[in-house]
Amino acid sequence: MQILITLLAVLLATKGGGFFTFPPTGISTFWPPNAILLASMLSLGSRDRMTCLLLAFPTYFIAELWIGFSTVTSVVFAAANCVAVAAGSSLSRRFGARSEWLGSLQGMGQLLVSVMVASVIGGTIGSTWVAISDGPFVPTLLRWVLADFVGYVVFVPVVLTIPNWVKWLGETKAITIAESAASIGLVTLFAFIAYGP
Repeated sequence: MQILITLLAVLLATKGGGFFTFPPTGISTFWPPNAILLASMLSLGSRDRMTCLLLAFPTYFIAELWIGFSTVTSVVFAAANCVAVAAGSSLSRRFGARSEWLGSLQGMGQLLVSVMVASVIGGTIGSTWVAISDGPFVPTLLRWVLADFVGYVVFVPVVLTIPNWVKWLGETKAITIAESAASIGLVTLFAFIAYGP
């Protein structure tokens, strides 16, 4: 069930990320799907991780087509995203990723290193294809790496702490939930303004 939910979230988040694309690169300035996939892979067993990653490729491909990219570009971008997440997941596991990871400065530092490596790998693959297709390499690389990195930093902790959020919702008063929702709404609004064209 977690794999299915993850793939659906990746599909919708990829389409959502398409709303943040601006010229001249056509690359998003904010990219949450890789973070959702990475965080989910950190909580899955080894066989489920491989299944999830293999199924993520066609999911990304369909989503990239849905955004409007060509078939070949969609294949390359789907591969770039999957390779990046695989690298980030592998490095995170070498660091000993676990559910308590976010509770220490060392754990957060290891997370930041892992997602930066993943961002650079994905960005390099995707930007190389854009350059081969007569697009700008350096602006695409910078935007891709930053978009992935911001997506990872924002969404990996959120996805990893979903069980805590569910428990919190069950124990919290309605007014506190409403105040938290309003705060999240304001942060989201500010993000839209900051990342707008």
